[in-house]
Amino acid sequence: MSGDNPVARGRTWNFSHTLYTSILPEAARGLRPESTIDPFVLVKSLFAKLFKGGPQPVFYIHLRVSRGAFDLCVSCGKTGAALPDLPFAGFIQASSLVGLSNLQAWLDARWTPVGSQLHSDPRYRREFLPPEDPSFVYFLVHGKPALAVGGRPRKQPKAPAVNLAQHPFGACSVKLPRYN
Repeated sequence: MSGDNPVARGRTWNFSHTLYTSILPEAARGLRPESTIDPFVLVKSLFAKLFKGGPQPVFYIHLRVSRGAFDLCVSCGKTGAALPDLPFAGFIQASSLVGLSNLQAWLDARWTPVGSQLHSDPRYRREFLPPEDPSFVYFLVHGKPALAVGGRPRKQPKAPAVNLAQHPFGACSVKLPRYN
């Protein structure tokens, strides 16, 4: 049962999958030599179509494809050769818990819960945060990451309240002893 599995639900997930450009007619049409569509824009739109209709709480999707695979796909399309598929990896964030079964129904990928906030995940920091690695092509498919530390803002320490008695000058009721 998913209730017994502590990783069956999460807000932040890492995943890998393949964009099957070899069977997408819009990919072949968009990469033809006579096409004026920017290959990056075309592939990003294919990713947007792939991720459309996902679980409602998902507000961020960020992907990366190896530069070699992307360039090979584009050059095959420009020469009219069969397109190779594009393996990719990515991260999603959701505003509430999303079950693994919901994610697999949406996209039959290899899903791994991050187990913490996205900004503290070493893999995300190493592979997705600037400076971007030139050996990959990055696609921000949806939204913006929530990278700030969550929770309530820190309370600033307050100085203790000090009540000072106000006496006019010369009206001190305490007599000091005289020393001779």
